[in-house]
Amino acid sequence: MNFTSTSRTDWTRSDIYHNSFLIPPNNALTTALKLSEKHELPPYAVSEAQGKFLNLLTQSIRARRMLEIGKLGGYSTIWLTNALPEYDELLICEISKDLQRLNH
Repeated sequence: MNFTSTSRTDWTRSDIYHNSFLIPPNNALTTALKLSEKHELPPYAVSEAQGKFLNLLTQSIRARRMLEIGKLGGYSTIWLTNALPEYDELLICEISKDLQRLNH
């Protein structure tokens, strides 16, 4: 059997293509990414597909309370809070004083 290797570029193109069908634009997510770039935060945010997966997992287990350790620019936080029913809880622990100030 002959397999061709897949490059990071191939995976990126595939993600962009699939995300265009599966993930509608979201102003809050776009803003979080832009602010992360503006404040020169490291590019550690989850991908759109990973965020959607976190969202689906949260919904599928009917989570009522969640704990997020470290929020960086808040990108995954938005995915998680969009999955929680109204008035449920998301507790976020951020050790970095700079990031605490940035996200308030």
